[in-house]
Amino acid sequence: MNASSSPAPSTESDGRTPAANVLLYAYHTDTTGTYRMRGGEIGNARRHGVLRGWLRTGADGRYRIETIRPAPYPARDMAAHIHITITPNGVEEGYVDRIVFSDDRLLNARERAGRGVVTLTRDERGVLHATRDIRLSEAQR
Repeated sequence: MNASSSPAPSTESDGRTPAANVLLYAYHTDTTGTYRMRGGEIGNARRHGVLRGWLRTGADGRYRIETIRPAPYPARDMAAHIHITITPNGVEEGYVDRIVFSDDRLLNARERAGRGVVTLTRDERGVLHATRDIRLSEAQR
C-alpha cells in the first residue's frame, strides 16, 4: 500500500507566512513495525533504517512525502507514526509532533488531541493521502 501526503505548507511561526527552503527529515517503520535494514548502514540509517529521507519545502512552503503506511512497533502499545524533524535556515534541527493516523486504534487521548494527527483519504487509484501543516514554532529542540 502506498501513501502520499498532499502538498502541505510549512509556515513561519506566525502560522500564515510560507516557510521556503526548510529542510525536513522523515523516517518510519516498515509494514512489520521495524526499522528495516539492508546491511552496512551508516549514519542515521543505523537507527532509522531505509524508510527515511530528506526534502526541502518549496518557495510556497509546501512539501510532499511519498511512502508506505508504517506499522506500530511489534509487541508495544504505541500507535504507528512517522518521525519528522525540521531545520529552518540558520536554526538548529528540531522535532515536531510525530505524524499519527486518526484511524489507528492504538492512539491514546493525548495523541488524539495533538497537532500530528492526520486523516487518510483514498483516491480513485487506491493511494492514501494526508495533509500535515507544520508551524516552525512547533519545533522542539
